[in-house]
Amino acid sequence: MKPRFDHNWTDYARSIGYADEKDMLTDMYVVRELSLTQIADRLQCGTHTVNRHLNALNVTKRSRGGCNSQSNQTRKLFWLDQRIIHKLALNRLSQEVGVSPSMIYKYRRLVTRLPEDDVWNSVSSVPSQGLNDMQP
Repeated sequence: MKPRFDHNWTDYARSIGYADEKDMLTDMYVVRELSLTQIADRLQCGTHTVNRHLNALNVTKRSRGGCNSQSNQTRKLFWLDQRIIHKLALNRLSQEVGVSPSMIYKYRRLVTRLPEDDVWNSVSSVPSQGLNDMQP
């Protein structure tokens, strides 16, 4: 259990160099992009307390998941040149693109998982069974 935050937020904000509570929370949450958990740890209070203060001060909140949600990470990889995804080392690609190494690994597996029979490599490739040969 975290120790209770027992002092005035405005006084605390002024003691660490901010003009007031709103300035402190705006800097931490909007400018530095700290999570509610990170702010709560710094202020020694709960995440709901931080959330309540952000709402009371009308600080614009980010949507859940932010830029690290799985769909956003996958979208970043999809729009890259696929040759880069397969040639660069996992950790280097992760740092360059801002996507977790585990997401890159899963994406690589998904992209390369198609059986050879399902992929046509050239225009001259013909499926093993023609359309006329298929039975209903």
